[in-house]
Amino acid sequence: MTSIEERVSIASKQFLTFSDTCRLLSVAYRTLKPDWDEFLALLKSQGKRIPKYGVKASLVLDYFDIDYDQLMREYNFDKIKKDITRA
Repeated sequence: MTSIEERVSIASKQFLTFSDTCRLLSVAYRTLKPDWDEFLALLKSQGKRIPKYGVKASLVLDYFDIDYDQLMREYNFDKIKKDITRA
């Protein structure tokens, strides 16, 4: 399971690779591969270029229905919880 800190860090990148997306969604390579291929095919059909360094993060977040604001809320809640535990 990927930590919330790592997930927020990944989601904050400008471009995401397949590996980044696997870690962000906390899924195995084989589980995500068919959906990723479908996503890339959709982008190509829309005439979008796919750079070798990754796909624009906003497109990945939208397609895989990842709520960045929810990630940030979870991150802040986790951070507060850790601060209270340390006190």
